[in-house]
Amino acid sequence: MNGSCRLINESLDLKRSSPNRLVPLLFFIYSKEHVISTQTPTTIRLSRRQLLLGAGAVSLLTLVWQSYRHLGQYPKAGFKCTTLSDREVNILQVIGDWLIPPGGGIPGSGGDDITIQRIDSMLLGVPEHKRFLLSALPLAFEHGTLLFAFGGPRLTEMSDSARQEYLQNWAESDNLIQCQLMAAIKTLYGFGYFDRDDVLQACGLPYFCGSVT
Repeated sequence: MNGSCRLINESLDLKRSSPNRLVPLLFFIYSKEHVISTQTPTTIRLSRRQLLLGAGAVSLLTLVWQSYRHLGQYPKAGFKCTTLSDREVNILQVIGDWLIPPGGGIPGSGGDDITIQRIDSMLLGVPEHKRFLLSALPLAFEHGTLLFAFGGPRLTEMSDSARQEYLQNWAESDNLIQCQLMAAIKTLYGFGYFDRDDVLQACGLPYFCGSVT
């Protein structure tokens, strides 16, 4: 794993403690490699290289997209999305609230409306022929009990305790593909959450025209 994505993965858990310890992640987000405007998240450029997706992970996401993208009924999203379906919104809300829970001195969560809308806008910057990989990413977590175990309820149908255990087991897995997918979803939330104006302000980081000053 390269240093940039390692910073994201190590920093996501810090929301529960001191916001000041998030500064390394936020400075990475604003590095010259990633041109980000706090008002226009579509300027973020995501690539397979940034998400560290190997051939096996890409093959699995392709299979998931072809096989599972129409399964299940999901509540309608409470806000308008351009790229995400109601299915993807519901799954991302569940994963986000587990990965970046509310509280800890920083506003919002990984599953709140603002973060999900930013992820939705972010996907507009991804070429359409590659966007399906990012759309398939939450589906892999939703149907992981079929992909990596012997079946069971999908993520959004689990009880809270079962959901916590399932996602924690995924995070601690030494399966290479699961590790790559977990790193990828953390990177997605890293860009979607930690570049929010309210989060930057809570961390005491000044910014001007999308750059730390």
